[in-house]
Amino acid sequence: MSFRYTNHLVATLKHRLFLEAAHRQLVRQTFTGVCNGIEVTCTAYGSVVGIRMLDRAVWEPHYQVAADNKSEAAAATPTAPAAASPSRPSSSSSSSSTASGKTGIDLVKLSASIQAATWQAIQKVRAAKEETHSRSLRRNPQVLAEARLRDWYEQDANTLHPRPFDGLKNLEATEWMQAVRFGVPQPARYRRPNAAPKDLGEGGDGAHTDQKPRETITVLRDEDCDPANIPIGSVHPLFAPGLLQLEVDPNVATNGGSRVDEFFVLSEQRKEMRRDEEAFWERVELIRRSQLATIPKGGVKRGYADMADTVQDSIEEKVQLRFTQ
Repeated sequence: MSFRYTNHLVATLKHRLFLEAAHRQLVRQTFTGVCNGIEVTCTAYGSVVGIRMLDRAVWEPHYQVAADNKSEAAAATPTAPAAASPSRPSSSSSSSSTASGKTGIDLVKLSASIQAATWQAIQKVRAAKEETHSRSLRRNPQVLAEARLRDWYEQDANTLHPRPFDGLKNLEATEWMQAVRFGVPQPARYRRPNAAPKDLGEGGDGAHTDQKPRETITVLRDEDCDPANIPIGSVHPLFAPGLLQLEVDPNVATNGGSRVDEFFVLSEQRKEMRRDEEAFWERVELIRRSQLATIPKGGVKRGYADMADTVQDSIEEKVQLRFTQ
C-alpha cells in the first residue's frame, strides 16, 4: 500500500472517530425551543420528547379565545373540566377561563407556536452538528489541508449522523440494542436477569411505573464518548479496511463464539481497500499524464509510449556519470 494512500486513510479514520464521538455526545443531549410561552424539547434525532407551557401569564392571554354567544359558553362549560382533567394547570385554567367568560384555547395559534418552537430546537441541533463537524476538522490538519474534502470522507455538516429522519435508528431501541449499536464493551451489564419479578412488583398488571422517559434512554456514559474508547466497528462498517484488523477477543471468541464472520469481513476489507487504492491511483495517473501532455513553449509534445525506456536511460546515465566523476 502506498504511503500517501495510507496517510489519507488514517486522516479519514481520525475524522470519523471524532464524528462518532460527537455523535455520541449529541445523542446524550436534548435541545429546547421556546415560542410564546411554549417549550418544546427535542433529541438530537429531531424527535419531540416533551411539550410544556412555561409562564401562564404569557400563554393565557395569547391562546385563549372569547365566547361568541352564551350558548357556546354553556355548551363548552361542562366539557372543559372533563377534557382538562388529566393535568392540573389545564383544569385551573379552564375554571378561570369559565369564570371570566372565555371558553377554550385557540388551537391554530397553539400549533403555530409549537411548530416555531420545534423549528428553533431543530436549528439548535443543526448548529451543534456543524460545530462538531468543524471541531473534528480543526483537530485533523491532514483532511483540512485538502482542497476537496468530500473526496476523502463521506460525512459533512449536512449528513452528520444523527439525521432528523433517523429517529428509529436507536431512539426507541432497548439498552441492549443500543449497546450493540454503539459498540459498548461488555453489553451483558444491560441484560437485567431479574427483570420479570421486578416488573411484577412495580405495578398490578406488570406495567412500568418509572418516571424516566423511555425515548430518551441511552446507555452511553462519559467514558463511552471518548475517542480512545470507541471501537473501530462503530466508525466504519468494515472495520477500517486496510488499516486495522478485527478487534476480536480470543477469550470471548472461544467461550461464547463470535457473531462476526472473520473471513468474509477480511475479504470485504481487501476488496474495498483495492477499490479505494485503484481510484486513488487513477486520479494520480490522470494528473501525471496531464502534466506530461503539456507542451512546453517552443518544444515538442512528448510521447508517453517510451516513458519507461526514458526513465531507465536517465537512471543509467546518472549512475555512469556518478562513477565516472
